[in-house]
Amino acid sequence: MRSSRPEVTEFDRVKERPGGRNARVRQAVVGAVLRILQEQGYGSLSHRSVAALAGVDSATVYRRWPTRPRLVADMLIDLSDTFVPVPNTGSIERDFLTYLESITAMLDDPGMTKLTQALFVASIEGDEAVSDVLGEFWRGRFSRSYVMLERAVQRGELPPLLDQDAVVEALVAPAWFRAFVSRLPNNEAFRRRCVGNALVMARNELCVSEFRRVPGEVDC
Repeated sequence: MRSSRPEVTEFDRVKERPGGRNARVRQAVVGAVLRILQEQGYGSLSHRSVAALAGVDSATVYRRWPTRPRLVADMLIDLSDTFVPVPNTGSIERDFLTYLESITAMLDDPGMTKLTQALFVASIEGDEAVSDVLGEFWRGRFSRSYVMLERAVQRGELPPLLDQDAVVEALVAPAWFRAFVSRLPNNEAFRRRCVGNALVMARNELCVSEFRRVPGEVDC
């Protein structure tokens, strides 16, 4: 039976070839994509600009990465897991504040802002395979922060069985909204308010995991 998503096969094939010329070409290309996005933004990303910066033939780039979203998605595979470091200060309040400070610092960096905007555009322009990669990237970035909640539960700072998605969303979503929508400053007073709101939600057990919910419980 033929796969209903042949694009994924070709998409993954480039990633999986170890060593040799193919690996060198891929490394050069994804490096060029990252540099263009950080320095110039998604509007300047093209197969020709990537090929010129990577020092490879444009036909090779077109053949392996037929669309701009594919270029972005493959670049994400190699992006460091330290996109936003997860702190371990011994206190959930300090962890939250440090984590949010890292996010706002990233959002204040022009290069990272352009890169983040490119990810949003690529998710809209891309096909299903690209959307899968982008979705996995964002889920992975934020799910790494769940360890802060797990440590806090072990220390007795938070109740168990939290809805981790909802708590982290309450913590970080306002910062992203300010960075890309309202354009208001992500200052210290704002960050402390976000941390306080997330902690109130978590400590009052307003956010419980889906498997523990019963009819009539508060849905955060």
